[in-house]
Amino acid sequence: MIDLDREKLIRLYNMLHEFSLQISDTIGIRVKLRITQIEDAPVRNLEEEDQFIEDVIYQICEIYAITKAKLLGKCREQPLPDARGMGYKLVKDKFPNCPYKKIGLLFGGRDHSSVMSTKTAFENHLETEPKLQKQF
Repeated sequence: MIDLDREKLIRLYNMLHEFSLQISDTIGIRVKLRITQIEDAPVRNLEEEDQFIEDVIYQICEIYAITKAKLLGKCREQPLPDARGMGYKLVKDKFPNCPYKKIGLLFGGRDHSSVMSTKTAFENHLETEPKLQKQF
């Protein structure tokens, strides 16, 4: 559990109260939100995640000599699945808390399940392919 001082708790309560009033006004029904638990979780640096993903996309395009449009496109011919899988793995290795949904959105609007399955397939392929290991 996280230890917040009284002033921070009051500010958090006021923000939550204001938000519940906005929801109530929007939907026309009284909504009351309560803080039931506060957990100590690492804060994600979203800007750093976004920049890292852009850098990974750029580097993969360089490694595979492909355009960004091709990498982010719909084509499933090799080496594109491996290239995407490499990107997904690099992002998840660096930012384990980054949601698959976000990775998919930044990699051409893919669904989270596509990102997960492509990453797993890449990891399996990585174990048996020395050329892929060298690229990675």
